[in-house]
Amino acid sequence: MDQDAEAALAELIKRRVSPTHIIIWGHSLGSGPAVLLASEHPVAALVLFGAFTSIPDAAQDTYPYLPVKWIASIRFSSIGLIPRVHVPVLIAHSATDTVIPLRHAQRLYAAANEPKRLLVLRGACSDGFGGHVAALYDHGELLMPALWALVGVGK
Repeated sequence: MDQDAEAALAELIKRRVSPTHIIIWGHSLGSGPAVLLASEHPVAALVLFGAFTSIPDAAQDTYPYLPVKWIASIRFSSIGLIPRVHVPVLIAHSATDTVIPLRHAQRLYAAANEPKRLLVLRGACSDGFGGHVAALYDHGELLMPALWALVGVGK
């Protein structure tokens, strides 16, 4: 998955898209490769939605009575990599997410460098997963103003 992200970024640059115009977006499982990519490449911004601190942490939340945290072979430790990200970071997360609890977003936000923004999405969601899939789409009108304010558009 991280090779796919690298290939996508390389293709954009090959097509002469300036990295200053590229926003890396990671949702759920895609948040791990997104943080990794943003930690290695200067881009305009990083946006995470429904992100986890690491796969072992998310697995332990799902299976609290099993030792999955210790046996997970794929780690995607975003909590360890996000301090290496030096671009604006917007983390959006549903307050009622039943797949990845909000505390993952709060921990990522605390570990991220400025400028950063935590957008907690509240209210009804249409997906049956507490907004993990659809909260940002159900409340999309909140994303762009938060992102533009973070990256300085309109200043």
